[in-house]
Amino acid sequence: MDSKSFGGAPLTAFQLVELCQNIENVSYVKEETVFAGQLTTSLLEQDNHAVKGVMGGMGCKFLIAEYNRGMCGNMPASHYGDIHSKIWNLLEQGDEKGCKRNPHSHGPPEQL
Repeated sequence: MDSKSFGGAPLTAFQLVELCQNIENVSYVKEETVFAGQLTTSLLEQDNHAVKGVMGGMGCKFLIAEYNRGMCGNMPASHYGDIHSKIWNLLEQGDEKGCKRNPHSHGPPEQL
């Protein structure tokens, strides 16, 4: 997990790739740094097969943007799992407009 909220310094895309290459059974990155989208783009542009996917978090606040950047999923706290799943399924179906019509598409109600 690459999260500034847990203290320490965020890892670079290169460092995350190295971890996935060198640690058995580590293939996915959970990305929650301040610039998660930019780091994810950099990470997915690396020419490697060690990183199978990147997952976002932050309560799905940036779910549509993360999907569009190539993230393979999101791991928020599950207070609104049904809403998040519906939005993700619409994205998988190519219905981004449907996601944006959903009143919770930009995050759970407490974030609006």
